[in-house]
Amino acid sequence: MSTAALSLLPATSLCLRPSVDDRHDTLFWNFMLDAHGAFVPEGRMPRESFLASLRDKRAQAKDDLWVVTDGPDPIGLLAFSVDAPSAKLEELYVAPSSRGRGVGRVVLSTAEALIARAGGRRASLHVFAANERAVHFYERCGWTRVVRRTLFVDGDQLVMEKVIGGASSRASARTGEKS
Repeated sequence: MSTAALSLLPATSLCLRPSVDDRHDTLFWNFMLDAHGAFVPEGRMPRESFLASLRDKRAQAKDDLWVVTDGPDPIGLLAFSVDAPSAKLEELYVAPSSRGRGVGRVVLSTAEALIARAGGRRASLHVFAANERAVHFYERCGWTRVVRRTLFVDGDQLVMEKVIGGASSRASARTGEKS
């Protein structure tokens, strides 16, 4: 995992900062509840299990866990893992107050460039089928539906994929520019 902050857009204060300790974990938990609470039955997302998973991600060198900031304020979360040539987008969250401004698209394209730089060529993600806003967002960003899985308690999830590492992704990963 990188330890340097990445500027997301020139002339803005949007950055990705590595999450190197637990100071944002409660905020991440609140992000998780906001993002998934409507789709997961109460009690199916134990707080301690979620916080333990964040600690595990930090301990694994192949996982990247980032805080999206606007100036000093955390406004989102990004987590992905790369086991080249495969990658998985674990979490992408933007706070409601920051939605509709292109933040999610910039964070996702940056994640794709970082995945490509780490050798990822095909990335996957899981999204609740009922989360139509997220499904449509990923489709607009070039992700395709691969399979629908019915989970006994949590509802249907879609597995989506995208081929990563095309010429534009490789160029932006090398130069630090955002595509």
